[in-house]
Amino acid sequence: MMKKIFQILIVCIFCQSMIGQINSNNEISTDNKQLPERSEALNLLYERAKYLENNGTPFEIEQNRLATKKEWEKISPEIADSYKPIEVHLTEEALKKFTPVKNIGNSNPLPLDRNWGDDLLIHDDNISGIDMEVSATGDIYVLGYYNDLVPADGCTVYIYKSTDNGVSFSLWEEVTIPVVKYTKMQLVLLEPDQYLAVYVLTETEVFGVYRWDLDTQDLEFQIISAGVSDFSVDRNFPTNTNNVRVFATYLKPSGGGCTNRVFSARSTSGSFGLDWVDEFLISTICSEALDFTYGLNGAIYTAFVSTTTGNMYVQTNTNYNDPASWSPVETITNGANIQIVGLTIRATRKPLASDKVILFASYRAAGSTDDIDMISFRRENAGAFLIFDLLEIPGTGSDILYSDAWIRKEIGAEVIRQSFIVVSGASRTLRTRTYN
Repeated sequence: MMKKIFQILIVCIFCQSMIGQINSNNEISTDNKQLPERSEALNLLYERAKYLENNGTPFEIEQNRLATKKEWEKISPEIADSYKPIEVHLTEEALKKFTPVKNIGNSNPLPLDRNWGDDLLIHDDNISGIDMEVSATGDIYVLGYYNDLVPADGCTVYIYKSTDNGVSFSLWEEVTIPVVKYTKMQLVLLEPDQYLAVYVLTETEVFGVYRWDLDTQDLEFQIISAGVSDFSVDRNFPTNTNNVRVFATYLKPSGGGCTNRVFSARSTSGSFGLDWVDEFLISTICSEALDFTYGLNGAIYTAFVSTTTGNMYVQTNTNYNDPASWSPVETITNGANIQIVGLTIRATRKPLASDKVILFASYRAAGSTDDIDMISFRRENAGAFLIFDLLEIPGTGSDILYSDAWIRKEIGAEVIRQSFIVVSGASRTLRTRTYN
């Protein structure tokens, strides 16, 4: 009964935060400052960016980006200075640590007698983390990585592939990266140009990307940024597939005594997930628990939690992670009342004015040891985020954690599939549900 009363109170608190949109601890976001008014020439350049994404060439997109920078120089040199390649200063010796060594793996599927009901064991060894990606044709890629207990042995990356809708998997690639260990990896399939990119974060806070050519299995590596403690990436899916780009927000220091603040960046058109530019501090709020998603036609959304107040925020970018296109922060929850334990944000594949964005958050009362439940917020038609669902596992001693969600890279797609773990004592069960 007390939990139900608490949930009712929480709804009232959230509704008030929707109306006020105020951070009671007076944290300052760069986006709460009034951006200079755009010139007519800038408005035309931003409109042209949306047209070129589907109809132009990588060269035309880059020329439009540089013209945008030049026009901003007339209005705000500070904003104009954001349009530049990201500079990472690492020694040649440090860079050598990221050189992978290919292993000779078993290219045959593991025997199907390892089936456990609906489960298929595809890797019979220790794993430190996983991710998965699905192609437009239904091919499934599952990544697992393992940080060896011996520091000098570094990390081994395994990529398994299924061409029969998950009935069987074979080892597609295995590489060892000596010395370096990793805390996070995220798969991004760049199709139909046949690249598989693995975005990585090392224990030494280097954010980078390994990219395979799916035909030749040739491997490239680039460092994106340093000093990064967390990241999240997503990609667009233009009709002109040469214009595919990957976008990110990530946490890194920016001075002023704050350990982590939110930055954004993007890969250049035509580089297929490489050659990152336009690193930009989107919020001065000290942050943690970051997530990020792409919608359609340049609409981008990121969610994060303040380490100072515990408040949860969302920011929206209207134009492909353009530095000058971030909205002010929108306060979603008040950390004085609830603790956000984890969050996931996903968007339907619709334009900004008719969007639907779902924000899932695991939460409990601030300062309590209550069960961790889940609350969901929905933004529709460029409006505010409002509560639309509360999920509680009956009984006591059950926590809802480790949420993730997936949506097809297809114009107009609205079905979002969510997964999460229910932890109850020593038991952990995986559950899924679908938003349509």
